[in-house]
Amino acid sequence: MAQIRIAQIRIEQIRIAQIRIEQIRIAQIRIAQIRIAQIRMAQIRMAQIRIAQIRMAQIRMAQIRMAQIRIAQVRIAQIRMAQIRMAQIRIAQVRIAQIRIAQIRIEQILIAQIRIAQIRARFNS
Repeated sequence: MAQIRIAQIRIEQIRIAQIRIEQIRIAQIRIAQIRIAQIRMAQIRMAQIRIAQIRMAQIRMAQIRMAQIRIAQVRIAQIRMAQIRMAQIRIAQVRIAQIRIAQIRIEQILIAQIRIAQIRARFNS
């Protein structure tokens, strides 16, 4: 009977050892599941951070593009103003040239009139 009791004790010890091993396995599985969940959460956080960074980069690119567009618009406006000024200068130069031509013609007409008057005065005297 002592051998039966020892065998029963050993069987119970084996069962307890098996239960402990299963409990350890369950605990390990739970730890592994927790780690997987933590890794997934970390991956989700990293993905969210990356999305936020991408959005910020897109906003910055849009702001840079708007600044570039504004600079281009200012440059175009400056070029147009320079062109308008050049056109105004050319118009002024043409007007000055026209005035000089008119003055020269008036002078020529006056000189011609004086000569005609002188010629008439010679013939009348």
